[in-house]
Amino acid sequence: MFGREITVTFTATNYEWNWGDGTQNLVTTSKGSVWSEGMDLNTDPRLIRHYYTPPQGWRSGFDGPYPHENREITLTTTWSGTLTNPFTGETQTINGLITTTETTGPFPLSHLVINNTDTWEEKQGH
Repeated sequence: MFGREITVTFTATNYEWNWGDGTQNLVTTSKGSVWSEGMDLNTDPRLIRHYYTPPQGWRSGFDGPYPHENREITLTTTWSGTLTNPFTGETQTINGLITTTETTGPFPLSHLVINNTDTWEEKQGH
């Protein structure tokens, strides 16, 4: 403005996760954290997690082959903002909130099967 730079700062204040499966959205004030050694995947509050249930009521192989379906995750982030007056240096709050939305591409929801093998047991000293 009139040859001076205006500093605008945005801060994320709210994250809303839509898991694409009809369950309730998760709203947090934290962006989450990357997993690191020692974190419990099931209980650590720093991790953002969601457990998908099998589609179409599938329970086991007796129900037929696993029904593969695609999902998308949508993240809506709410931002607050400030700007710094280039003449006085005073910081002012921007009225109103800004939201941005990002959506993953479709990904398959697949059945996870874990098999313990003799080799795995041997590596564990059993």
